Amino acid sequence: MRTVIVRDREWAGWIHVAEQTTTSAHELPAARIVIPLDGPIEFDADCGNIRSERAVYVGPQQRCVIGCEGQALTVFLDARSPESRILGRAPQVLDLGVSDRLRAVGLEGCDHLASAGEAMVAELLTQVCVTGRPKPLDMRVEAAMNWLELHSSAPWSMPRLSRRLGVSPSRLAHLFRDDLGISARTLALYYRTFGAVVDIVGGAELAQGAVHAGFSDQAHLARSVRRFFGKTASYVRGGAVRDVRSDV
Repeated sequence: MRTVIVRDREWAGWIHVAEQTTTSAHELPAARIVIPLDGPIEFDADCGNIRSERAVYVGPQQRCVIGCEGQALTVFLDARSPESRILGRAPQVLDLGVSDRLRAVGLEGCDHLASAGEAMVAELLTQVCVTGRPKPLDMRVEAAMNWLELHSSAPWSMPRLSRRLGVSPSRLAHLFRDDLGISARTLALYYRTFGAVVDIVGGAELAQGAVHAGFSDQAHLARSVRRFFGKTASYVRGGAVRDVRSDV
């Protein structure tokens, strides 16, 4: 079973269910909450190791290796989401009641997840939000992120992007480092890679997905998928895509 529910504007993330074999070491610019469906999941991260059958949170740019026998449901949280700015970067086990119900929904299959998963994820993230106050995100950084995601397949440059926002390139780069801990270039590549992954999951050939997303070739896409997800590009092939943005 494998599905992707593409980013919902209400909680700035997407859901992925898959057979979760061991990944290679990788760093994802997004945060994630991973819920094992069949057994414990293990995280070997730079700042500590976790083995749990409960939901586990891993923050953005946290270099880690993930091991799990069987299926896992992963909620990916964009760096704009308040939840990732509340929980930070360090891996931690989340003792949230709704995660057990979300696990049951994930085991029901793709159709049931598509119909009920979004509401449960929203409930899960609401529970996270009551635990603290998110670090503010600079409006210029958020505007830059929105533009980079919307134009993920198009060529861009830091000088052109900074001119759109009325700041210098050096100032915008400084804001990205302060607010997100990553560069605009890394984030742009992640959005481009995600666009290709969505196409491939939906049935596109690897070469077709690479070209459509704006990669120079299939090899460049393969390197980016391994960098961000710790998997081969062929691993994500086959599944279902539902863009919940088109439902509103």
